Amino acid sequence: MITLIEALNFRCFKYIRQPLGPFQVLVGPNASGKSAFFDILKFLHYLVKEDLEAACKQWSEDFIDLFWGRDGEEFEVAIEASISGDNGIKSFQYYDSIRYELRIKHDSDIRAFVIDAESLYLKTKNDLMMDGKLPLEIKKLKINSPYLIRYSEEYGIKIYTIEMNPSKYDSLSFGPNEKWSKLSGLQFIQFTKEMDAEFIALKNLLVDNIEYINLDSEKLKKTCSYQSGKNLRSNGENLSWVVENFSKNHKDQFNEWLLHVQTALPDLENIRAVVRPEDRKCYLMLKYRNGLEVPSWMVSEGTLRLLALTIIAYLPGAKGIYLIEEPENGIHPLNIETIMQSLQSIYDGQVLITTHSPAIISLVDVDQILCFNRNEENGAKIICGNDHPVLKDWKKESNLGVLFAGGFLE
Repeated sequence: MITLIEALNFRCFKYIRQPLGPFQVLVGPNASGKSAFFDILKFLHYLVKEDLEAACKQWSEDFIDLFWGRDGEEFEVAIEASISGDNGIKSFQYYDSIRYELRIKHDSDIRAFVIDAESLYLKTKNDLMMDGKLPLEIKKLKINSPYLIRYSEEYGIKIYTIEMNPSKYDSLSFGPNEKWSKLSGLQFIQFTKEMDAEFIALKNLLVDNIEYINLDSEKLKKTCSYQSGKNLRSNGENLSWVVENFSKNHKDQFNEWLLHVQTALPDLENIRAVVRPEDRKCYLMLKYRNGLEVPSWMVSEGTLRLLALTIIAYLPGAKGIYLIEEPENGIHPLNIETIMQSLQSIYDGQVLITTHSPAIISLVDVDQILCFNRNEENGAKIICGNDHPVLKDWKKESNLGVLFAGGFLE
């Protein structure tokens, strides 16, 4: 689980340092920084999975668009994640979190943006040697823990890995080569399962388990060409293949999901996936209690969205970090609780959602709310719900959804 996100001069954030829990709801006006907060994790995902160019191109062809005020020479981002504690490595039991941080900078010599500095290390909550706050001072970093440190030097790269004994280290050098300056150090290091379990876990989390969900109603309705049905794609286009795989290989869990969906859609009798033999395209067929069967392209947008958002929690291996944009879109207010029950039951994962819905706010605890606001001078700022001036002394005399609808949380 990601326990902290920091950003300095990244997009609309002049500086933020935000702790996170397993379930968070992001609220605030339009253009207040909610989606940009997701972008920090998405940026790290594409950077570690591919490279700096790929990470930038998710938003723009011009790197300057990622900088605070579209100006400046560098920005920094960092995350911290909790250590699982189940890797069986005694030497790691002293540590309780892992921190990954990096600086992106414009290199005037090669006239390009590069990864200027990067570090990955284990730490404790009471670490007095390194408080973990941006800006980075990577070349001066002194910390008595296993860590990876990398910096570019005259277009080249040096990577140091220190294992259990800080006096023993290995060094890798690359360069001068502009290509290396755009690749994360996590791609260079050959981690070993025995010594680097937590480093491997964080790398896998960033590469494989950042799940951004922003459903596209048109793609939910269309037939889908053959593709993996293990995880739901960002726009939901492969929902039919997910149902096909789920219903065949995990029948008990599938039936549990169907029962949950029926709490919102009591007239629904069954859901099945149909694979057309002529082109191997797949679509959903919904059967109602009156005997009528309806293909996905004739099903309402709200029904398909409800299916996509509720199935996530029931899929085997739901252990990722789910970034979900406005799950209330197209959903009847009375059915929002069905979706929230599913999203709040992803116990082995982490869920962050954006919303403008009072109905959603009324279903969460005050400490699960992150309130976003923005001004021209200081950029986007985040206040945890229980620190918000309106909610600090809240005695539950008013419904949170009513307060939100009245604009008191903005």
